[in-house]
Amino acid sequence: MSSSCLNLLLLSYGHDPFEGYDGLQRHDFEIQRYRLTPDFTCGADFSAFNLVGLDGLMPSESILELLQTQQKTETSKFIIFNLQENIQNAVNYLQAGARGILTGKHEQQEVADIFQAVHQGAIYIDNDVAQKLAMRHIKKILEPFDTLSSREFDVFCLIAEDFPITYIANQLTISLKTVFNCQTAIRRKLNVQHNEQFKLIAKNNGLI
Repeated sequence: MSSSCLNLLLLSYGHDPFEGYDGLQRHDFEIQRYRLTPDFTCGADFSAFNLVGLDGLMPSESILELLQTQQKTETSKFIIFNLQENIQNAVNYLQAGARGILTGKHEQQEVADIFQAVHQGAIYIDNDVAQKLAMRHIKKILEPFDTLSSREFDVFCLIAEDFPITYIANQLTISLKTVFNCQTAIRRKLNVQHNEQFKLIAKNNGLI
């Protein structure tokens, strides 16, 4: 093993998203694997590892707690694998310090390149997630969303992703009353009667 090899920890939770990646050792990675359990403590010490691959099937609250805890140490860099279709989770993970977001299976060489790039300071986001994040910035000022305020647009996206009202209020640091008022304004401006239509509109416009 090269003296310049990187210490890599792969944390799986459900179905192992890292199956077939053991050959990364040929790319100057020293690999350790660990399967997380529901009683996993987010206060675990990862300082011995340059990079941590984290299973996106882990409950989002636990991933955020882990990232926020580790962000204070600024030692390991985290990459989320197997992210589920929820785009807001990708935003939350990146804000909490994740340096990579992957949604599907990748070739071993590509994964090795991603880990190396992140170790060198890059941020990696799979194209499907990056495109949806970009679309949100673009669509905010285009029809049919140009009539919505920035806050109303954020509320719209979160409702479309099936988040409960209490989560939306906490996520946007606004009151429940403000969320309900935004919801009413969105329905009026977009001529929407039911919340199910929020998801349909969002999908048709490439937001989720």
